[in-house]
Amino acid sequence: MKQFVNNVMRDKNTGKPAAAVKPVLYVLSLFYWWGIRVWDFMYGSGLLKQHKIRTRVISVGNITVGGTGKTPFTLYLAEAIQKTGKKVCILIRGYGDDEWKMLGENLKDVRVVVGRDRVKNALEAERLYSPDAIILDDGFQHRRLKSRVSVVLIDARNPFGNMHVIPRGILREPVSALSRADIIIINKSDFGRENTDELYAFLKVFFPKAFVYRSIYRPAHVVMALRGDKRKPEVLKGKNAAVVTAIADNAYLKHILTVLGCKILKEFDYPDHYIYTLKDLDRVEKETSECEYIVTTEKDAVKLADLPISEGLRNKIAVLRVDLEIVGDSDAEELIERISGYSGS
Repeated sequence: MKQFVNNVMRDKNTGKPAAAVKPVLYVLSLFYWWGIRVWDFMYGSGLLKQHKIRTRVISVGNITVGGTGKTPFTLYLAEAIQKTGKKVCILIRGYGDDEWKMLGENLKDVRVVVGRDRVKNALEAERLYSPDAIILDDGFQHRRLKSRVSVVLIDARNPFGNMHVIPRGILREPVSALSRADIIIINKSDFGRENTDELYAFLKVFFPKAFVYRSIYRPAHVVMALRGDKRKPEVLKGKNAAVVTAIADNAYLKHILTVLGCKILKEFDYPDHYIYTLKDLDRVEKETSECEYIVTTEKDAVKLADLPISEGLRNKIAVLRVDLEIVGDSDAEELIERISGYSGS
């Protein structure tokens, strides 16, 4: 049912059941829209208090449901700030283990604090770790903790969906909410190349306050057997593979694999944050006998790693690690300076 509603939100289902449920979702989206308006008014008028702390808080978020790359960008940003010699702490809500475990496994000397109360956690991080910067993961809609900089990521190929707010569409807020953003990142800009220039121009005209950048993912390496040896991404060239994911949109992963020359024979597409079961793994194993590799993402690997997977299946699993890259070296340096504030701004 969850996957069906997700497909209707993205207008992927066009049958009679989808046509019947769309009016219901539209009515619910009107209630959601009014809720957003009330929420904005209460913070804008001061009826609800924003808490400001001494440490520089950097919000990383989006205005759509899933698929924009918040977690990879948070990873990129934390590593970039660390390279300047500054201490970083990340606050994450923790509704799914995959994100915070992925961050914890990839970042050294970066504290990841998990919990719903962002104000409490920010003050605790400030007291215990004395960071120079706190990154608020998925923080654009979080208004209680005041951010010094708000970064919003947009999917180049599908920036705003069908322009409806959830549950009829994928927008968490109307597009006008981008007026609160200080920096907008058009992510996966190579995949949505035909839309990128037009989208870039639109954002520059209608949201002139924000600095707009473009980013892409580059395949870094392949990790075998979930936590085994690392290989060059080119190992997948010409190989038969299956794709197993539980993310909002795996189209970009398939795009990367296609560019690498990998032949995708099977796809196992589960809902975002789905918890894999042994039954799922049995099905994957039975249906991938012709595949030399079973490719998955880092987020999925976190959930798969501790399951009792058969040796034959585990040895086929290839975790594709990608690195986020801001298009243009000077743009990358400029972006980090603007976000971190260490250029004197």
